[in-house]
Amino acid sequence: MATLTCLAACGASQAAEPPQRPAAHDADCRLAIDLGSSGLRAGQGRIDATQPPILHRVDLDALALVNGPDGVRGLGQKVGNLLKDLLGDQRGDQVLADAHKPCRERVAVGFSAWRLAQQKDPIGLRDALKALHERTGLTVLIVPAEQEGRYGHTAAAATLGARLRTPYVLDVGGGSLQVNGAAGSFGVPLGQKAWQQLACAALGRPHPVPTTPTTASPTGCALQPLTPTERERLRALAASRLQGLSDQLPPPRAMTAFTRPVTLGVAPAVQRLLGLPDAGVLSLADLARVIDTWSGQDSAHLADAAGLPPAHAAYLLSDMLLLEAVTRAAGLAQIDVAAADVSNVPAILQDDRAYAWARHPICYLRRLPTQGEAAYLGDPASCPPER
Repeated sequence: MATLTCLAACGASQAAEPPQRPAAHDADCRLAIDLGSSGLRAGQGRIDATQPPILHRVDLDALALVNGPDGVRGLGQKVGNLLKDLLGDQRGDQVLADAHKPCRERVAVGFSAWRLAQQKDPIGLRDALKALHERTGLTVLIVPAEQEGRYGHTAAAATLGARLRTPYVLDVGGGSLQVNGAAGSFGVPLGQKAWQQLACAALGRPHPVPTTPTTASPTGCALQPLTPTERERLRALAASRLQGLSDQLPPPRAMTAFTRPVTLGVAPAVQRLLGLPDAGVLSLADLARVIDTWSGQDSAHLADAAGLPPAHAAYLLSDMLLLEAVTRAAGLAQIDVAAADVSNVPAILQDDRAYAWARHPICYLRRLPTQGEAAYLGDPASCPPER
C-alpha cells in the first residue's frame, strides 16, 4: 500500500522504504483521516492551515462490512489493517511527508457507517476502536450527522470555489445524504447504498451479502425492471424519508450536487438518454421523464443506453429516484451539478474539538457506548489526564 510519504515525494501509489529509526514528531502538523461509508481519505496540513492537505485514498464499502457476517468486528479489523499499513505504529516508525516528521496531532473521524455500527453493537464498536488505537495510536471519533454536515459544506465550498453559486450543497454518500449550507443542514442515513438496500427490501428484492469480512458486494440488488406500481411505491418511500428537509433549510433552497453518484452517474445518463447538452444543471422534469421511460427496463439495458459502465448499472435507477425525491422535497425545479473531488479532510484539520478528544482516547471510549455519537459533543477538558 502507498504511504503518505510516497504521496508527497512521488505523487504515486508506490511503496516507500521505511526509515531506519523513528523520526521526531512535528508539533505544527495535523493528520486527519476521513472514514466514509465508501472509503478512507487521509491528509495532513499545518495547524495554521497555510498548506493544503496531502491526500491518500482507499475505496472500501464500510456499510457492507457492518452488515456482513462479522459485523462491527469485521469493520474494525479491516480498517485497522488499512491504517496500520498507512501509518506504521504509534511511535512514528513510518514517517509523513512534512519535513520527514510524523504529525503529532492525529485523528480519524467516522460517519454514517460508523454511526450504524454504534447503533447495532455499541460495546463491540468500543472494543474495535480500542483495539485499533492500541495497534495504531489513532483515535477514531464518531460524529453526529449535523457535524458531518458542517464538515461537508466547509470542504465543498473550499473545493468548488466560484463554481458554487447556490446556498446549499447536496452530498450523496454511500450511507448518508446531506444537504448542507451556512444557514442550515439536513441529513438522513439514505446515501446511495443505504437507499438502494432500503428500496430492495421494500420490494422484496434479494441483495448480495459479502462472503468474507473484507469483501463488499460488487453490485446492488436487481431492482429493475419495475412495474408502474412499484415505481410509485419507491417514490412515496423516498419522499417519506425526506420529510422535514424544507423545514430545516431556510430558503432559498437552491443546491449544487457535487458527488459521483450525480456527476458521474445520473447527470450524464439523463443528458445522453434525452440528447441534452451539458448545461451544468439537472431539471426535475427531465429526471422524472427518464425514470418513467426507463424504470420498466432491466438495469443492464438502461446503463448501456446511458453509456455508463456495467458497474454503475445496479445503482443508476435508485440514484435517479433518490435525486428526484430530494429535488421535490426542496421544492426545486432543478439543481446545479458541479463535479468535485471533495473529502472531509480539510474540515477535520480545522476541528480543534476532534484533536482535543484525540488526547483523551480512554475517556472518549468510556463515554461512547452510552452516549453514542453525542460523546463527540462533550468537553474533552472534563476528562482526567491520560498520558
